[in-house]
Order: sequence, then C-alpha cells, then structure tokens
Amino acid sequence: MSVIKPTGIHSKPVTSDAISYYIDYWQVGNQTTPCDRMRSQWILSRLFPRGLRGKTIVELGVGAAGGLIRYLKEDNTVFGLDASVAARQTCERMGLNIQIRNIDREPLPFESESIDIVFAMEVFEHFASPQYVIEEIYRILKPSGMLVISTPHTLIHHWPRLFYPDLFEPEAFKEFLMINNFGVNLQDGIGPRVYRDYYNGDDAIHWSWLWQCRKLTDGDAEKFLEHGLYFWNKKNSHGIRLRPMEAIDCFRRCYELEPGHLEARLMLARSLMYHYVQGGPAEFADHYNFLTRTMHSGRHPYNLLAQYHFAMMYIDFAKSGFPGISEKDFQSALAMLRQHPEGSDYLKRIVDHSSSKCNEM
Repeated sequence: MSVIKPTGIHSKPVTSDAISYYIDYWQVGNQTTPCDRMRSQWILSRLFPRGLRGKTIVELGVGAAGGLIRYLKEDNTVFGLDASVAARQTCERMGLNIQIRNIDREPLPFESESIDIVFAMEVFEHFASPQYVIEEIYRILKPSGMLVISTPHTLIHHWPRLFYPDLFEPEAFKEFLMINNFGVNLQDGIGPRVYRDYYNGDDAIHWSWLWQCRKLTDGDAEKFLEHGLYFWNKKNSHGIRLRPMEAIDCFRRCYELEPGHLEARLMLARSLMYHYVQGGPAEFADHYNFLTRTMHSGRHPYNLLAQYHFAMMYIDFAKSGFPGISEKDFQSALAMLRQHPEGSDYLKRIVDHSSSKCNEM
C-alpha cells in the first residue's frame, strides 16, 4: 500500500486509499457516488433500523449529494443548510429544500424546540466557532431531540481548514458534547467495513467517528450527575484533577433539577471547595453547612455519605495548603465512620486518598 504525506496539519502519513475515498466522496455533480450511498445506508440502518416517519429533520452541510435527508424526504419533513450555491442547486433538483447559510455566525432559521433530529455529517471540523453551532443546535432541538454527528478521525485528516484538531479526538469530542448538555447514546466508527469497496486491509482504521446524542433537559438529573462524576474523576498521571469546574457545573445542574438529590448536593459541596480555595462564589458555605448537618444526622445511609465526603474534603484542603476544615472536625467524622458497621469501606478509601502523595489541586 502506498503512503503519501497529508495535505492538512497532521504530521502522520495517510494511505492513498483514504485520499481516493475523499476524492470520490467530494466529487461535484448531481450523481450520488457508490461511496455516498454505502455510507448513508449504513448510518441510517445503524441508527434507525425501523426507519423514520413523521419527523422534522435538519441537516447541516448537506453537500451536492443531498446528504442523509435525500433518503428521508418521502416520509419526513426535511430541511438542509449549506454554504454552497452549487450544492443547493443540485439538491433542489432532487426535490430538497436547501437554504444558503453561514452556520458559523448566523442563527439557524428554525424556532426553538421545533426539530426532532439534526444531522451534521463531516461539517464540525470546518466551523470556526463550533461552540456557537452546538448551542444553536441545542436551541432548535425539541426536548430529548436527537443530534447525529460524524467527525474526522484525526489520524488521517487532511483538511486545509481544521480549526481545532484536538477537539476531534474521540474523548475530547465526547466531553464537548457533555459540556453542552448532550448525552452520548452511541459512538461508532465509519470505516472499512462501510467502505468495503475502497479498502480491504486487516490493519484498517476508522475514517471517521459517528455520534448519536440526545438533548438533555429538565428530566435528566441523573444524567447530569453521571456527567459530573465523569469530570470529577478525570485526573492526570500525577493524580491532579483536570476538570473540576465542569464537574461543579454538572453537579449544580442536577441539584437544581432535583433539590432533594442528596448525592448531587454532597458532591456539589465537596467540589465547590475548588471555587472556595480560588476565591470563588460564596455558595460553598451554604452547601458546606448542609454537609455538616447531614453528617451529624441519624439519616442512614446519608450520614455515612456526608461523613465520607467531609473527610475527603478535609484531605483535599490539606493537600492544597488551604486551612478549610479543622483537624478536630476531621477526626470527629472518622470516629463516626468507625462506629458504624458499614463504615469500613469508606475508611479504606479515605486512607488511600490521604496516603497519596499527589497534590490534587
């Protein structure tokens, strides 16, 4: 297999098979290539095995081939947006409703919460402001509406306008979606198994990633807690927390949606110490007082959780060199855990956390 130098910003080589695929895929004209049909059929069957009917669908960056909405227009209300006049002219001959739009800077021409599904296939890498676009997508989607995105595999990309290459690493893009209030239902690769006529090697890699996401709304408190715990547990090789502020936002969102959600409030109290240490908002005091009251209550198992988080917070304060909690109160929390038959596991985790030499701040 021949290897050529990519024309984009990535220094890693790209196979000529990939180049051939993109040349074929982006051909100009009113004929859909076998490559496009293969890709579209696989995506639709993968995500919607029972088909789609009666949905209002928008596709960003439709392109000259008509995108996915070409295959959905008979049973659904579909709209397409593209920056290319030529693409619009070609799509209109297919019976598609296409508007010319600079998605980077213009609002999407739809009412808030009016769209069931948004497709954005291989377009996010071309946006100068992906944050603006994702916020607009969130605005127009109905509650629990679906967003389907494909993004480039960074190993092989060679686009001349790839503004934020690090964003398209799978982990980074997942976090981008989570931060913007989307729950990721599916992540898959669009690669050689799809483009079987273009590449048959055993060492195949995915050409791009496919994401199916759901808009999170007021009924998704547990999902926001899940996202908060994900960000809270992100650490580097030295054990330093990497995304505590994102965790705070998610815990706060969960607590706002369900004020009686104890785990969310305890995690919010503990994580807000990062704001407190850095001279942040005073909301820490209110949640800290709730934590101490719960710690001394007889409400099992909530008192155990509060005692555990209080002790862990003391250790985090100590590691930061910031005098946040007294030694006496810390020892009191440990004593209460020792007295409870279910406290041993919490004590072990506290000891492990205390003995680590890293500075988690």
